[in-house]
Amino acid sequence: MKVLHVIPSIAPVHGGPSAALPVMAAALERAGVDVDVVTTDDAGPGRRFAGIGSGWVDESWGRCRYFPKQTDFYKVSVPMLLWLLRHVPDYDAVHVHGLFSFPSTAGAFAARVRGVRYFVRPLGVLNQWGLRNRRRWLKRVSMELLELPLLAGAAAVQYTTRQEEMEARLSGVSARGVVVPIGLDLETYRPCRNPEDFGFFFPQLSGSRVVLFLSRLDRKKGLEVLLEAFARLRTGEPDVRLLVAGDGEPAYVESLMRRAETLGLGETVLWAGFLEGGAKIAALQGARVYCLPSYSENFGIAAVEAMACGIPCVFTPGVGIAREAELAGAALVVPAESRRLEEALGSLLRSPRRAMEMGEQARWMVEREYSMAGMGAGLKAMYCGENLGEVPA
Repeated sequence: MKVLHVIPSIAPVHGGPSAALPVMAAALERAGVDVDVVTTDDAGPGRRFAGIGSGWVDESWGRCRYFPKQTDFYKVSVPMLLWLLRHVPDYDAVHVHGLFSFPSTAGAFAARVRGVRYFVRPLGVLNQWGLRNRRRWLKRVSMELLELPLLAGAAAVQYTTRQEEMEARLSGVSARGVVVPIGLDLETYRPCRNPEDFGFFFPQLSGSRVVLFLSRLDRKKGLEVLLEAFARLRTGEPDVRLLVAGDGEPAYVESLMRRAETLGLGETVLWAGFLEGGAKIAALQGARVYCLPSYSENFGIAAVEAMACGIPCVFTPGVGIAREAELAGAALVVPAESRRLEEALGSLLRSPRRAMEMGEQARWMVEREYSMAGMGAGLKAMYCGENLGEVPA
């Protein structure tokens, strides 16, 4: 079986959805599915990947083709559309990642015109918070004219959690859905790293108990509430520090830093920027608690990464995996309110035994539910029509 994946961008700065694609491609190759990926040369707002030619590029996880984007907004790439219309029939299926984006629409359109089955992973853009708070009127028009017809023609929609599927139904999506969670290469997160790595990468935090926020910096992530909660926490826990790992729009990041200063946090918050490789693993394995207070998160890859490292976690109900993690005893789930977040973080920091037990439950849950092998098998079954449910009435 040969499957083409179409995604607007695989730039790491775009967070989980882009980071998941290489792991997904590698998992499918291990499951016996041949994978090609087409994307744009987008490397973030106003940036492009350098040195990308017009042919296939052999990445560590598979074969990828990068097309030039003509615009930042909607990531329009006419060369990609023309290529898709010619070459989509070379594949048994097309897997489209994202909505409200030209490459996603082009992938589904080309597959439909050429009579090839296609599947859609919405990347959480059908969640209620995003539809209400991000270009609300434009999305409403686009949903009626483009996205709903695109989804209706799909062989299936791949959701990563039941919560994501439920919210999509509330948005009017009636296409057949399949829940296939994102998997991780668990070997990357085994607790066998040098414990001194944390001090090497973050010497400013040596000797402190660290609360970690690791995710893209975006208004939907609830970081303003976490800063307020941390300011409250510091009054009774003076040795606690907050490590903020992630990047976002410069103006928004500056507003967060100003807010931290206003709250009197000063040097108690370390703004580490985007982390990858050894620095990222050191942050995940060296923190005492991980917190993701997001208002809307269809899955939460960074949250699963933290759980894989055995860190006790605090989530809000907007995080896609929150309910499952809470039921498994792998995380505390509280509303996105500063007082409730402060209580949850404080309870874990003041009870090392409880935190250790929760971290162990988190690691076991990830090994059971979010492996690469499980994701590869689930996606292959979806392509073969083996795990498709009934079309909702």
